[in-house]
Amino acid sequence: MNYFKWTLWVLALSSLPLAAQVTAVTISGQQLVKSEDGSWEKINYSDTLNNADIKASESPYKKELSALIDKAESIERTCFAEYYYTQLNISKCMTAISKTQEQGDTEKTEKLKAILDKLNNQKDKDEKNYFQAADQIASVKKISSYKIKKQKSKIEEFYQKMGVDVQLEAYTSSMKKKKITYESAEIKKYKKNEVDCTYSRSQQPGELQYVELASLPFFTYTSLQSKPYFKDKELMNTRATLVQTGKKVYLKLQIVIISRDAAKNYGYIPRNSLMKIYFINGSNISLFADKETRYDIENYTGNAIYTILYPVQSDDLDTVKKVAVDKTGIAWSSGFEMYDVYEVDALIRLFRCLKSIN
Repeated sequence: MNYFKWTLWVLALSSLPLAAQVTAVTISGQQLVKSEDGSWEKINYSDTLNNADIKASESPYKKELSALIDKAESIERTCFAEYYYTQLNISKCMTAISKTQEQGDTEKTEKLKAILDKLNNQKDKDEKNYFQAADQIASVKKISSYKIKKQKSKIEEFYQKMGVDVQLEAYTSSMKKKKITYESAEIKKYKKNEVDCTYSRSQQPGELQYVELASLPFFTYTSLQSKPYFKDKELMNTRATLVQTGKKVYLKLQIVIISRDAAKNYGYIPRNSLMKIYFINGSNISLFADKETRYDIENYTGNAIYTILYPVQSDDLDTVKKVAVDKTGIAWSSGFEMYDVYEVDALIRLFRCLKSIN
């Protein structure tokens, strides 16, 4: 029997009927059941937006977000099925190898081992695709947390990536009036922040002037693996502010991790470690920690708190003052991690405030 026939024989084993109904839960939380034709169907298939933790009432793009999540979940189900059947074939192939070894059939055993090697390689690819599909669902669900303008750009980005057929332009034109109202509200908010800017100022004789602004929310983060444990809470909450000493300006981050064990896993921020800020126009800057920073434990909550200062170089000031932030990455002692920034205009607002009091 040639190699091709042996491959078909092993793959055919996965199509044998099972005695009981098979169910599964995907990484993103979809509850699936295996149908008679071998495909996987979602059990709790109700309104997508209700199951997606999306603030649909706060977003003008409910229809688009629903279509995106439907598509993203469909992709995850397909990737899960491929991963599942590859693992099943590996198990059956290993069983077949054991039998041929017991029978002393060396030729068949070697052919099966060659098939097993290919299946293991395929499993690695399927696993990667499956995890990426789950990450994609999480990214789509976060879109409604962005500012309206960024929601639109993100939706268009995912349309191209996933091939979703929804007419965004036709829909947004009907929302034009609402969008203008929203932007007007934002302008008023900025003006209020500029007038009511809160800060502390100190200057001892012989010392440089010191100014620290009130902090603003910057980003939150919880890994997919930690979501089931923390539920409605975020593992990491980060606020940003600006500190000025003389002519030097620092970006000050306060990172609160609500699990002491998680903080131990993150470790500390080494001196001169990198913070990368990516802007929506495609540019980026690199900041470097002023000193080594380890966490302190808050007495009442047990939260781990990091307070880090990153000097902002004069060459980078124009970009930070004018361009909204998209993502940021922080180098911990345990490694580099990327975060989506939801308060994309936080640094712009802080620099406006700093300018108003100088």
